Amino acid sequence: GQPTLYKDTATTTQSGLNTPRSVAFDSVNQRLFVADYVNDRVLVYDVSTITNGENAIYVLGQTNFISDIATSTQSGMFGPVGLAYDSANQRLFVSQTSHCITVYNVATSTIANGMNAINVLGQSTFTGNTSAMTQSRLNTPIALEYDGASKLFVADSVNSRVIVYDVAAITNGENAINVLGQSSFVTATSTPTQNQLHVPYGISYDTVGKRLFVSDRTDNRVVVYDVNAITNGENAVNVLGQSNFTNSTATTTQTGLARPQAVTYESSNNLLYVSEFDNNRIVAYDVNSIVDGEAAVDLIGHYMENDGITPDYTKSSVNSSPGLYGLSSGVVYSNALDTLNHRLFSAENGNGRILVFNLDSSNRLIDKTPDYVLGQSTFFYTSSARTQASIGNVTGLAIDVSGQ
Repeated sequence: GQPTLYKDTATTTQSGLNTPRSVAFDSVNQRLFVADYVNDRVLVYDVSTITNGENAIYVLGQTNFISDIATSTQSGMFGPVGLAYDSANQRLFVSQTSHCITVYNVATSTIANGMNAINVLGQSTFTGNTSAMTQSRLNTPIALEYDGASKLFVADSVNSRVIVYDVAAITNGENAINVLGQSSFVTATSTPTQNQLHVPYGISYDTVGKRLFVSDRTDNRVVVYDVNAITNGENAVNVLGQSNFTNSTATTTQTGLARPQAVTYESSNNLLYVSEFDNNRIVAYDVNSIVDGEAAVDLIGHYMENDGITPDYTKSSVNSSPGLYGLSSGVVYSNALDTLNHRLFSAENGNGRILVFNLDSSNRLIDKTPDYVLGQSTFFYTSSARTQASIGNVTGLAIDVSGQ
């Protein structure tokens, strides 16, 4: 999606991306499918060996790699957001913000740029794009999950439900067979209870335990369903992120969640990874034997000041800021280099501080960790005060090297 790890330019090219929203992996043929949301397409990469910034090998939803037309047609796409791959039948399911799910035959012998979808769900035709709350219709489907046998689970976000399709053989616009999060296909209540959902955003399936994990975004929780035998509107069996099924408070703790989005189940270690929009982190739960409201066992995104390894469950800012390992949204406005004592001073505007990095004898960074902070008493404070030791929104630096 970018030529290097340090670029973030949005492009509509064979190698570029613009707001990728979901990925699906074909482990047999070593292909990665990417929902390139703003470009209204799905790109296919050969990842048997990866080169940074490599070209995609196929595009779906557009006739070529430089078009980005949003259309509701059999060959077009309108805001693809979710993907699921059926490895046995080489089918790719794509959820779109035009309130539909399109199905593609992506067998290696038949896939082609701009190819037609073979089926559509959520609409009776490929050109339909209106929302509804019925047994056959959708309203902004987000995440998809295929159970590997015959069921497709769909997070129907605005309808606050998860619906289940039997996709062993698909008829365009067919009815869903089950609904979770609502008592029926025509209700959309959204109170935090054991059998209701409020804007589900992510789903993941445990093929052995027959469990479905659903991120209930607005209720700040993940609920777990036993889907070995599904009853419409059934109760969830467990909840994570809240101590019970009626709480919905967002928190930044080891047991709490704040607007969870994607969920991913890892079967070999029975771990569930949950990404959180507001807490800017990914937490991991041991779900071998779940206790409601249990504590996470690991975290990615925020670490303790003293080692940069130990998880810190109390931070929520982007890039762990303020701290040793992140910067604020204000970023760095100015730098000054002390070539005599080999130090770099960086003015971090948003956090009201100056970070000091020790350099080697050639004035290169030794590591990515600042060694001192000026303007704040510790790396974790961002108070703005008019005192002898404090600074506000610092925007410029200059250093007198000889006078220090």
